[in-house]
Amino acid sequence: MRKKLTAVCLSVLLALTLAACSETGPAGGEIEYPVYADDREVLLSAYMNPWQCTDEQYQWVQESGLNHLYINRSSNENADTMRSAIEMCEKYGIKTIPMTCWGSPFEDSKSFDQYPIDMHEYPGFSGFNIMDEPKYEDFDALAAEYQKYQVAYPDAVFYTNLLRPGGSKSNLSYAKNVPYDKYISTFVEKVIAPITGKKTMSVTLYPLLIDVVTGQKSVQVTHLNDLGTFALAAQGAGAEMYHFVQSMSFGYNNGNPHHLPSEADIRFQIYSGMAFGAKGWQYFTYATPNASYEFTASDYGMINRDNKRTSVYYGVQQVNSEITKFDHVFLRFDWRATMLVDGAKAETENPGFELFRSNDSYPLVDSTEALAAAQASQDTLIGVLNDGERDGYVVVNYTHPSYDLSDEISLSFPDARAVIVYIDGEEHRFTRDDEQFKRGVLTITLDPGEGIFVIPVA
Repeated sequence: MRKKLTAVCLSVLLALTLAACSETGPAGGEIEYPVYADDREVLLSAYMNPWQCTDEQYQWVQESGLNHLYINRSSNENADTMRSAIEMCEKYGIKTIPMTCWGSPFEDSKSFDQYPIDMHEYPGFSGFNIMDEPKYEDFDALAAEYQKYQVAYPDAVFYTNLLRPGGSKSNLSYAKNVPYDKYISTFVEKVIAPITGKKTMSVTLYPLLIDVVTGQKSVQVTHLNDLGTFALAAQGAGAEMYHFVQSMSFGYNNGNPHHLPSEADIRFQIYSGMAFGAKGWQYFTYATPNASYEFTASDYGMINRDNKRTSVYYGVQQVNSEITKFDHVFLRFDWRATMLVDGAKAETENPGFELFRSNDSYPLVDSTEALAAAQASQDTLIGVLNDGERDGYVVVNYTHPSYDLSDEISLSFPDARAVIVYIDGEEHRFTRDDEQFKRGVLTITLDPGEGIFVIPVA
């Protein structure tokens, strides 16, 4: 990406010499740029706090850019172990999300009110993660849990992470006969609707697959549908949408292999979610779980089993540093529609695009009032967002980053005098005097896995 910015240095320097929120446009008069107060922060969390409770380990958490952290429930109910982790988070300014009940079925003994630590003592407490990947039969218990929760912790978030839409239907219910639309609508009705405070909905999404025989990597075909279905549900419920991000390899033991993600893979997942209005991301995992039926001895996350930082750590750190530069901007925008641009150089239709287009429930468009046309050399995902006054567009090179395909895009904004473009998190302003926005057409090349955020200015 840095190489692309060389050609725009003069225009950027010119922009910096002008007024903060207005410039002279090609048609004369000042261009009024929107100004967004830096008063919002994206949620960046991760499952599995460090195995070692040391200053070094928690300083690394802070330096990774995470601002929240899941606190594992100690398998032996050792309150001192959990308290030490929470106090380290407090020391380094990291908000905590203690886990109470690990998974289905819900057990009263794992209720938040049985948690061995009074979280009222900790200013950095964000809320309990009440349950991970509940089944349909757990929703009544979760609803009852919230009735107690709103009394005990009225200002805390009631976190629950759900199963993804494109997963095995038999996994949604013990009866194995509940479709996803019933699963998610019942959750919203029973668990989310009664919440009087901040509403959030989180989902498991790990889209980076690998064929262990050929070594071929791919994006899960249901990835876009998973995002679209969950975004519609969260939006309908008035909840902020979060999703987990694959930050380790796993599944080689059980026939469901997911490859180790590169920095570009991390960025690809984040911007794909952003294109559907996601407002928070949670990495799976920070520390590496012990080897098991799901994790091999060679799998690792951001911190390996030797308690050392890995390539994944540095990739996450870089992406976090980029998105937190403009989170106060994109957090004001909500998802409105999706555009799918078939790459001119693509030999066949993207199977994820084909599946998404086959579902009439998604708001799929070819253009908008502001964006008249879009062209791309590779398959491109465009999220249409709006802040109540103007559109914003999340544009993603939607090819698996390992294919190493750059994406040359052209976006036509016929009525815009300028565009604001966030590249690597940095703000750039282009007018029609700039080469990048001649005749109202934004032209730019996206690296593998890359996304940008574009705001046209009329």
